[in-house]
Amino acid sequence: MRIIDLCGDWTLSRADGGGKPIPAIVPGCVHTDLLAAGAIEDPFYRDNESRLQDIGETDWLYCRSFEVDAALLGADAVLLQAEGLDTLAEIRINDRLVGRADNMFRRWDLDVRSRLLEGENRISIRLQSTYPL
Repeated sequence: MRIIDLCGDWTLSRADGGGKPIPAIVPGCVHTDLLAAGAIEDPFYRDNESRLQDIGETDWLYCRSFEVDAALLGADAVLLQAEGLDTLAEIRINDRLVGRADNMFRRWDLDVRSRLLEGENRISIRLQSTYPL
């Protein structure tokens, strides 16, 4: 079994295209990535949290690139394991939907072999707001 670890450096942006992407760390969360980039004030200080409610009302997009070689493409299956996707998410590889998540308390195993290309590939995870539900 071969593992490609996708943890680490990603980018984060508003899914509506507003603003520039910022560096992000996965695993992590939108609030800590925005805080690290200086885009928001500390939500744990005084009443800052009340002024940051729009973060939860916005769809966010995490993206990164990764390399795939011919040997991996020759496998019978290539599983993407995703955990802690809070809460509604769409996962795409090379702009093609590979799965949806609706529960952050489980692991999602997705066979993505048919979506991979030899060389550079791109994964994106759109975290969808649960407002209004």
